Amino acid sequence: MPPNLPVAAAEYRGFIKSLHPIKVYEDRGNVVVVQKIDGGVESGKYIVPFVSSHFPFGGEGGFTLAPATGCPSCIYQGPGAVVYDYRKGQ
Repeated sequence: MPPNLPVAAAEYRGFIKSLHPIKVYEDRGNVVVVQKIDGGVESGKYIVPFVSSHFPFGGEGGFTLAPATGCPSCIYQGPGAVVYDYRKGQ
């Protein structure tokens, strides 16, 4: 678990830890949990808090989002967030 979580990620500390991240960063108030980097492409979970005013539609910022898979708690509604799988070129 990265030692210094972005401010937006602090509320999700336990959930993020369960995802075994290699890196965590913010994207305009949303939380990006990097789980894998392969061939210049990072992938993992993209957490959108309900209070966020930003959602990366149409590949904005290089993110491609899909409904989350691969973890039982990815239908994560508390504390008020929706989780997606993402891919992004570096």
